Amino acid sequence: MSKSGKPILMTEENWKNSQLSPAGRYGGITWGDTQYVVVDETGMTLFELSALQAKDGREWLIPPGKPADLVVEEFVPFYKKLGREKFMEILRQNRTTPYDELKKICKEATKGKKKK
Repeated sequence: MSKSGKPILMTEENWKNSQLSPAGRYGGITWGDTQYVVVDETGMTLFELSALQAKDGREWLIPPGKPADLVVEEFVPFYKKLGREKFMEILRQNRTTPYDELKKICKEATKGKKKK
């Protein structure tokens, strides 16, 4: 849980048809005191993906059917290093863990890991 009780990660199915849907158009959104960014399954933000699109001319930033998660900006480095599934597993196992403690758990889990 984030500092304000908001989620750390929301899958596209949850944020796309909500008041947070403008995040898909703008690459992120601020909800209260929390900054969220849209990431692909590797943890690359829409901003990073748009730079790649300009270079290689890819049609989609995130192709249809691929994960597009809305993640608290501070947690994106953990998402990248751990990978989507492991990151989500940690969040599921620590649903009620305070924000600062969750950051410590993620930091510990990433020790010795290289970016995926």
